[in-house]
Formats: sequence, structure tokens, C-alpha cells
Amino acid sequence: MNRRLRISVAAAAGAAVLGTVAVAMPAEAATPNLQFHLIQFDSPSNPDTNANSSVNGEFVRIYNNSTFAARLDRFTIKDANGYTYTFPSHVIGAKKTVYVHTGKGTNGRKPDGTPDSSRLYQGRGWHIWNNPGDTATLRSSSGRVYDTCKWTSRGTGATNCGPLGNTAVGTNPPAPAPTTTRPGPVEPTTPPTTTTPVITTPAPPADDPTTETPSIG
Repeated sequence: MNRRLRISVAAAAGAAVLGTVAVAMPAEAATPNLQFHLIQFDSPSNPDTNANSSVNGEFVRIYNNSTFAARLDRFTIKDANGYTYTFPSHVIGAKKTVYVHTGKGTNGRKPDGTPDSSRLYQGRGWHIWNNPGDTATLRSSSGRVYDTCKWTSRGTGATNCGPLGNTAVGTNPPAPAPTTTRPGPVEPTTPPTTTTPVITTPAPPADDPTTETPSIG
């Protein structure tokens, strides 16, 4: 028995004694499904100013559509002009959301100071999202694109992103479509007439052709 095999056997025996066996899970199984849920790109304040309350009226809401929590450390949100926000150490729970406000504030608290662990702040003194149109991109620390959200007009000042945005978190699912009942077939009053099909046998060819295999040039 070579040395490597002895080590493997010894490791397996040790795991058996402890009653546990370590199983390597594929990386894909632990990939979270993170999506832009809502972007409030136009602050509700009227008119928009560089006051912190107005700037914080802009925010991005991200939803974790996974059955497990995910770390957002060093993830980024970037707009079409290159403004980039890098997440600090933060965990988003399964089926939970995180808000990223554009202005200044204390992470873990709402703009009014109320404790809320889902609140984060970019710390800017001005608005960054363009009302006529912009694109938000969510990337992991390795540069993988998790989601994008684009709008091309001001509209209501906010946009629902992707299919999840149309079935927003916490809303009731759409009602099922009504079932249409079709009438059954009507039984004929007289039995149908059965016609025996006529089978025509073609006449045999005059000469039996010889099948040749074509040559390959």
C-alpha cells in the first residue's frame, strides 16, 4: 500500500469514527440568485436638491431569491456613467432584500435613524441615477454579472426590474385564470354509414430495375 493510499484510508477511517463524512458540494449549488427588485431613480422630493434627504430618496432594492443567505462583500452596483458602489461586509438572508440609498447615513439604520439591518448608504452628496434613462449593473467581487436593470424614460420615477419586480415581495400572487367549460360532443341521431375502403393494387413494373450503388468521385 503506497503512502497516499494509506493516508486516504486513514482519513476515511477517522471520519467513520467521528460519524461524519465531508462531502464537497459543487460551486453552482451555492450560487445565490440575486436580483434588482426596484430602483427609485427619481427622488420623491420636489424639486430634487442636494440635500441629504433628497439624495437618499434615490435607492436600489436588491432581492435574494435563494433559499440560503448570501454574502455581498465587495459586490458592486454600477450605473451607465461609471458611478460605482462597493458593498461592505453584509449578509442578505434568504428571500430578503437590501436597500442601497445614494446619500449619507448609518448602515443598519433607516434614513430617519430607525434600526433596520437591510439599509446601506453610498455616502454621496448628489443624485447619480439619470431620470431619462440609465442602467444599473450588479456584479460580484470576481466581476460576474448577477443582474442588470434598465429604464429609458422617467415614467413614475421608479422601475420594477425583471420578472420579480412584477410579483413584488410580499404581494399576493395573481388570481388563477377562470376555467372555460366546453360542451361535450353531441350524439348523432342516426348511426353513421360505414364505407368499406377500396384497396387498389398497382400493377407490377414491366422490367425489374437493377439497383446500382453510385460511385464516389
